[in-house]
Amino acid sequence: MLTSHGSFQIQALTEKQLEQYFERIRLPSHLCASPPTANMLHSIVSHHSTTIPFENTELFFLNKPGPIEVDCIFEQLVLNKRGGYCYQNNLLVVSALKAIGFAVRPGIASLSLWENNTFRFQSPMHMIVFVGVKIENDVQEYLVDLGGLRWSCGLLIRDRSRVSCAGGETCELRKDGGVWMLFHKRAVWSGLPEGAFADGFTPVFSFTEESLRFKSFFFFLHPFVEVGKVMCHHSLQDYNDLNLRVATDPHHKLKKHLLISIVTPSFGNAVITDHVYRRREPQETVHQEAKHRIDDVGVFTSFLRDSFGIVLSESEAAAAAVFVGNNMCK
Repeated sequence: MLTSHGSFQIQALTEKQLEQYFERIRLPSHLCASPPTANMLHSIVSHHSTTIPFENTELFFLNKPGPIEVDCIFEQLVLNKRGGYCYQNNLLVVSALKAIGFAVRPGIASLSLWENNTFRFQSPMHMIVFVGVKIENDVQEYLVDLGGLRWSCGLLIRDRSRVSCAGGETCELRKDGGVWMLFHKRAVWSGLPEGAFADGFTPVFSFTEESLRFKSFFFFLHPFVEVGKVMCHHSLQDYNDLNLRVATDPHHKLKKHLLISIVTPSFGNAVITDHVYRRREPQETVHQEAKHRIDDVGVFTSFLRDSFGIVLSESEAAAAAVFVGNNMCK
């Protein structure tokens, strides 16, 4: 089954691949045997966020962009038990959700950047996912993003829709005219980041109302339409071009910074930003919070293995040793 619009083709996982994906995210496959539901979507997103990390290690250490083709993404994230950045994680979940029978399509958002004491939105390059869930004769639309900032369920696309995130954090969707904006708020005990508004929220990304006018979910309400034929702005080639732009832009944060994150089993979040490991936890397990500056390559590889399930290749490990060694010299 393919989602098609012009050159747009993102294949669904095969039955065997879907079983392997469920095994990778530690989700019993029988829980996804019934018709798609919101609870099923939330379970898939939650399990994915705690098992498959966001990581840009190959891009950062080896200048190697992540794959875009579904089979290559599947090999990297599922079979080789590694992670990826937004394109790889979100394209994998698109393919999995399609195989289950969800109405799903990817979209593009503009990330917010704090610079010169103000927030500005960059060119649209961040991949997000729209998912439709049929409820009687209507369709509820959800936003999913398994990029670096993860909320562990689908976020209902409605003004002021809010979800609790890992580490006691909160995400909220707000609409301003024809623009939707995702906002993020840290836990009360974590302190406010630079630039936070009076309510503690900071903007994460934005996307336009136009993105939602291409109703990819209309076939739910019109059963004569062939399932899998979905309207969409972007072709797979568009995402490939964006991926290459990210990989060749020396100023993009994925090229400038080492970024790794995952949701912990206790619903906290573990993050590596350059030479700093940080773990934030919800209030019940706040005693597990930790922060370490990484100045030893053995400690670095231990964090990767134990917190993120990442085992570096020989070439990555060599580059990592230089990276950590440079930090020790500062």
